[in-house]
Amino acid sequence: MPPRFTIMDASTGKVVSHQVTEDGQALFRAAGVPGLGYKVYGVSGAESPRPAGTLSATANSLENAFFKVVFDAAGNITSILDKAAGGRELVDAFAPAKFNQLQVNEAYAGGTVRLTWKVGSLTAEMLADGPAGALGVESMRRRVVLHEAVPRIDIENEVLKADGGDR
Repeated sequence: MPPRFTIMDASTGKVVSHQVTEDGQALFRAAGVPGLGYKVYGVSGAESPRPAGTLSATANSLENAFFKVVFDAAGNITSILDKAAGGRELVDAFAPAKFNQLQVNEAYAGGTVRLTWKVGSLTAEMLADGPAGALGVESMRRRVVLHEAVPRIDIENEVLKADGGDR
């Protein structure tokens, strides 16, 4: 693909928002594709202006038109506000464990978790990288993704088990 380009819906002629990933792939939302069919999109070398979106991020939060997700310093989710339900809180603040917190039988004091975020035109994501604080676990990576114009939260957890430990 050219360094700057536009993706267009061939059936409507409308420009489709896209985002280029770190590995150079183009990400776009293919709307209206029939269940047993296909839809054609074209790519041109000219870049069109990008519409302003609703995605945003801070050092401890992600937000789109549907949700606001807040994280603590350890990368646990402390709040999810559902904007479509009038700002309804979806996380129980009084629960014994945090939302998406790794639960272990034998814990130890882990190191520092590094929170990093990035915002594109179609997705906003928060990464929590660091030690898991559990025997037999070398590290843990948690990734939370919000999408532009899609009422969905993606949560991915990756646990790297330490060599030799069965705990």
